[in-house]
Amino acid sequence: MLAVGLPVAAFAIGAGAERSRACRAAVLALAVLAAASGVAVAVAPGRAGARPRGPRRAPCPIRRLIVLIPARDEAVVIGAILGDLAAQEPLDAIDVEIVVIDDRSTDGTGDVASAAIAASGLDARARVVRRASGGDGKGAALASVPVPGTADTALVVLDADARVEPWFLARCAAAMDGGADVVTARRRMLRPAAGASLARLLAEAQDHEQLADERVQRARRAAGGASELRGDGMVVRAALVARLGGWAAGALCEDLDLSTRAYLLADASVDRLAGLDVWEQPVLALPALVRQRIRWAEGLVRRDLSVVLPAQLDAAIPARRRLDALAYAAHALVPWLAAGLVTRAVRPGAYRTPGLAAELAGGYAVAGLAVALATTRDLALDDDEPRPTRRTAARRIVGTLALQSLWLVALPVGWLRTARRPADPRFVRTSHAPSAAFERSVSQRPRAS
Repeated sequence: MLAVGLPVAAFAIGAGAERSRACRAAVLALAVLAAASGVAVAVAPGRAGARPRGPRRAPCPIRRLIVLIPARDEAVVIGAILGDLAAQEPLDAIDVEIVVIDDRSTDGTGDVASAAIAASGLDARARVVRRASGGDGKGAALASVPVPGTADTALVVLDADARVEPWFLARCAAAMDGGADVVTARRRMLRPAAGASLARLLAEAQDHEQLADERVQRARRAAGGASELRGDGMVVRAALVARLGGWAAGALCEDLDLSTRAYLLADASVDRLAGLDVWEQPVLALPALVRQRIRWAEGLVRRDLSVVLPAQLDAAIPARRRLDALAYAAHALVPWLAAGLVTRAVRPGAYRTPGLAAELAGGYAVAGLAVALATTRDLALDDDEPRPTRRTAARRIVGTLALQSLWLVALPVGWLRTARRPADPRFVRTSHAPSAAFERSVSQRPRAS
């Protein structure tokens, strides 16, 4: 009912804004708040939230890392990430276990992974778990592998197309030893080694978009609010996962679900540390890119309905945390509000609503532009990034804004899908090309510091 009622209510506010002073005030306030938030994120230091706020308890040293790699039909990429893990720097007094979850693959992913494990010399610490049945999605795959819920164990979750540097696991362990309970790597997009210019532009736009999202999440963390995981490169203390009841097998976006529950129930906001990066393949076809965003939007909606809204009734959770999560979740209804404004605007006699629609769009445009500009500045200040030309900077900013605009379509579709199938989400994986088809750009060259 909420999947229907909340969008209807947001649409009604927009459609009634011309008649109601309260509705007009709400729309104007939202536009101003969006613009102010974007500017605040843009002026925040580039490394805001880069280090943990400090443990609330004495940190428990990590003695074991369990690397989980869910993989369905990933035969073309699984060998590369296993090769990266085989090249990791030695970890003193830390046991590393690698588990490839062959999730009902039909392309021989499990066999390819087993061969890569043998070829890389990982036989003593890596294994393949074959999953033949059960729920759909990455959350269900992760939940299918029992792990010890001990404080000295950390779980590292990598996508099958991920690429990491030799010091990646050492930095994961160091982050946990520093007192963090949950950490996420910064996501970077690889570039096509060859191909059409459109593919390279899409890859660059997605890379810049992920960096812009990273800046937003760091700002949320630095302000004392929630910061969210982003699927690839998750590092979580096993004791926290156990405390939260494990991975949500029915979640469409297990990263959003776990990070929100961690913040609300355990006051564990995601730490984002400098130098912890993971690279992955971008989506190079527009239809696939839209499908990916729709899946993310549906996962976000389902997270809000199943975690954020019920938490508002839990008096045991501090009001500050509940309101922080609720305020962020409310943005998922903005496209419905905008649709109501536009619907009212095209009716005869409308004279206020067009202005309100423009003001709302302007507020979010200012926010998006401010963050995109700041992200370009971040790259320009990086020692490994040459100062971009105006054309390059403009291309990055336009690409980021274009990708962000997809949420105007993806979110309404996500709400509709949730309303249509409230208890049966459909997970649609993103296909990957062979690892050799991608390379890192100049700004993605690794630094050992």
